[in-house]
Amino acid sequence: MGTIWGQGLRGGKMKKAILGVGVLLALVAGLAIAETHFVLISATDTSSTTTFSTPRQSVLICNDGANPAFFRLFNEYDTPAAATAASSSIPVGACITFGKPQTSPAYYRWISVICGAGLTATVRVYSE
Repeated sequence: MGTIWGQGLRGGKMKKAILGVGVLLALVAGLAIAETHFVLISATDTSSTTTFSTPRQSVLICNDGANPAFFRLFNEYDTPAAATAASSSIPVGACITFGKPQTSPAYYRWISVICGAGLTATVRVYSE
């Protein structure tokens, strides 16, 4: 008498099923360890600073707006300040990523974003 679970899964099919379950479990375990957070920022000509709820190891910044945006990213030992048009720019449709340097104990904590005078941009920030 065989097991019902194994019925019809012989040879290569059984190996593929077991491999598929293993990959699914690995993905679920990975998501539980590193949760990705998302913030949508409407950048205007007045700088706004967003605080991450906990320090982040990596940050991805994308400009979905019709105008360039400017940003400043701060770690947990910095004092956050306003972004200006002289800050780092994010061109329209571009994304920029930052990872924590291995030699630095600091994680990212704040981001300030601004757009040009009289302009707006939509900035997506993913972090984990």
